[in-house]
Amino acid sequence: MKKALFSFILLAGISLALPSCDEPVNCPQGNFCTIGNTFEFQSNNAGAKLIIDVPEGAVYNNSAILATDLVPGYPAQIGYFHPKRYFIGSMFKIEPTDLPLKSLINLTIQYPGGAETDRLGNNYSNDLLLYYITDDNWSIVNESTHDPFSRRVSANVLRLGTYAIAAPREPIEGEWWLENEDLDWGYSKRMVFLHDLSGYWEEVHDCGPTPQDSNLQLSYESFEWNMVNDSVVSLFSFTPKQVCDTIGFTRSDLMNTAIQLDDNNLTFPGVGALRRIK
Repeated sequence: MKKALFSFILLAGISLALPSCDEPVNCPQGNFCTIGNTFEFQSNNAGAKLIIDVPEGAVYNNSAILATDLVPGYPAQIGYFHPKRYFIGSMFKIEPTDLPLKSLINLTIQYPGGAETDRLGNNYSNDLLLYYITDDNWSIVNESTHDPFSRRVSANVLRLGTYAIAAPREPIEGEWWLENEDLDWGYSKRMVFLHDLSGYWEEVHDCGPTPQDSNLQLSYESFEWNMVNDSVVSLFSFTPKQVCDTIGFTRSDLMNTAIQLDDNNLTFPGVGALRRIK
């Protein structure tokens, strides 16, 4: 997927840009706009936005700035499953990262909301923080502020680089197994949670005519999910597939079930504890 790139120029005496529009409130997707010393970059990722307020004389020399929306290439580019970090849909890289600044600039990132915050569950607003990212190292930007009504997180910063909004939660996305080393698959049950709030459940069944003549097969069911809070996930909309050729299989007991997430284990009735694999 193509990344969105934006560029502007900071002059040593005053900050200027060549805008593609002059009304930031209505700035179209894939464009940047300016009013005075405020630069607004409307991502192609609907609802995601980067806003930079640059005071006069903030740079030593005239400097060309490049801003890149990293969301289309995520999570491949930067470690999505970083422990206790939950990316919720807005990440920008601002270059050159080694540009010296004479004074603080105010950096604001707007996140899309909707399904992105559904991944965090209820009462997430106080957890959203601005992070500065180098490789796989996520550092909290001190004294960032969150406005849940405008879906924006802001902070004063003294360096360019990669910034994102995240919550200090363990992400549920990934692969969870009820392990069984005696089986070829290495598990008897597996759940996979995907970033788009979908997922699938696999379970091993013996389709042999007798216990002595086993024929192990995997059933497969897709589902949708959302976080209830920071440790409980709810599953719904199961879509069963057949197993053992003709027998329809469904885990109706998992429908609308709240599953507990705790210390890299998923636990729910009738299944047991599934361990995070990746």
